[in-house]
Amino acid sequence: MNDDLNKQIPSLDPSSLATLLDEVSAMTAARRSLVLGLTDFGDLSLGKLGRAAKFVCTRLNQGSTPADSIAPLSKQYGSTIQTAFDVVSRTGSTEAIDQIVSMIREEEQAKRDRRIALINPLINVLVAGAVLVWVIPQILTVDAAGQRMRDGLEHPLSQVFESHVSDYRSWLVASVIGIVLFSGVMCWVILRLQRRIAGLTHQARFCRWMAFMVGSNSDLASSIEAASSAVSSKYAQSWNNSADQVRGGAQSLESLKIPRDVPARVGQCIADLASHQRPGTKVAQDLNGLSELYHQQSIFRRRFGVEVIPKIVSLVVVGVAILLIVKSAIKPLLEVGEQVAR
Repeated sequence: MNDDLNKQIPSLDPSSLATLLDEVSAMTAARRSLVLGLTDFGDLSLGKLGRAAKFVCTRLNQGSTPADSIAPLSKQYGSTIQTAFDVVSRTGSTEAIDQIVSMIREEEQAKRDRRIALINPLINVLVAGAVLVWVIPQILTVDAAGQRMRDGLEHPLSQVFESHVSDYRSWLVASVIGIVLFSGVMCWVILRLQRRIAGLTHQARFCRWMAFMVGSNSDLASSIEAASSAVSSKYAQSWNNSADQVRGGAQSLESLKIPRDVPARVGQCIADLASHQRPGTKVAQDLNGLSELYHQQSIFRRRFGVEVIPKIVSLVVVGVAILLIVKSAIKPLLEVGEQVAR
């Protein structure tokens, strides 16, 4: 029976998962039975969300824990859900679930921002390239006729036009290469910026979870493991050594072996907790402040990538396109004018 149920596990997209966790958090905070609440919520007309609620109800009725019932719905956030429900069972607070909901929605917004940051400049580049490819042949055709007039009809029109067709092919190849190179550089810059934003987001999330775990009176090693696991499995691996050092009795910043990419202020907060040099409430306040700082920095850089970079790219692309068109249009007229002046 369990094997058949496991084969029918619905996979929820992040937005639907956030909605389901929102409902679970509200039911848990109201001390309402999850089975009864999700039974009402499990309307099949809701599609995947309804089927997921029904799946969770079935697992709960079979004796599974809420964490084991909900975690299989998402491979990406499964371990984080397990961590959150473990915290809920020890503290009785649903804040850990609310943290996951907030995290999911932040990541979904970040994905939308990345798509906008990449798509808008690429559209501008492609449109400008299409305009140039459509306009330049007409200008070259006019230039071919002007060349025949300037040469005193010495060359047949077909010969002059063939030479301009060859020039156009060279221009077309150069344009395609330029568009590809420009797009590649632009994508590299935006992706590099997104990696920096992701680093800030990870630090903000870790600090937020650490502050929450300190307030839940968990031991430091378990708090580090829970907070880093809430960020990502890769991020959690980078903190495994530090958690082991804490269990071994390490207290100084050097002996804790904090990951290299962790800011010094965050590392100092962990060291203060390990050495008990400051009260946990004070350290939690600092961690909350650092979380808000890194969060605001990530928002600023994200807006820069979504709003400023596309505008700069648009201005550069349009400016270059206009200059090339004007240059190609004026050049034949100037040559004809020189010929007439002579």
